[in-house]
Amino acid sequence: MGEILFLCGSNKRAVIATLSIPGNDIQRFEGISEDEVVANSLKALSIESSLDLLKVLRVEIHTSEATALQRLEAIIPLFQSRMGALLFLISALLSRGLDLVQSDRDDPSLPLVTAPFGHASQEIVNLLLCGQAVANVFDGRMDLGVMFHS
Repeated sequence: MGEILFLCGSNKRAVIATLSIPGNDIQRFEGISEDEVVANSLKALSIESSLDLLKVLRVEIHTSEATALQRLEAIIPLFQSRMGALLFLISALLSRGLDLVQSDRDDPSLPLVTAPFGHASQEIVNLLLCGQAVANVFDGRMDLGVMFHS
């Protein structure tokens, strides 16, 4: 996860999106696993709109890969929760920078995630694989074949 976020941040930074909920700084309680602490904390969390999400969303910027990895390890149960995929996507988008994400795309008017099922666009897949939200990926050389004229 850390490597992907630094790749999105041009190997200069990683942004980690978390939630300000009890249990975010996960501590072990007697007889309760970290996963259960996070699950119980998220039960009380109701997110019906983007405004609800903004109220609890917290963003951390890391310029050291080592500190980013330490933070990710400390909060891994949050990323394993029902909110994990969304938080990781937000982290990747913010690591790249929203302006760069928009300039990477062929058609910025199309959604990055399709409704109602939440399928990721090719741009999201490529952001997570190569650090750029482009529609197509190639090695910089595009061989269209040799054309012969008679």
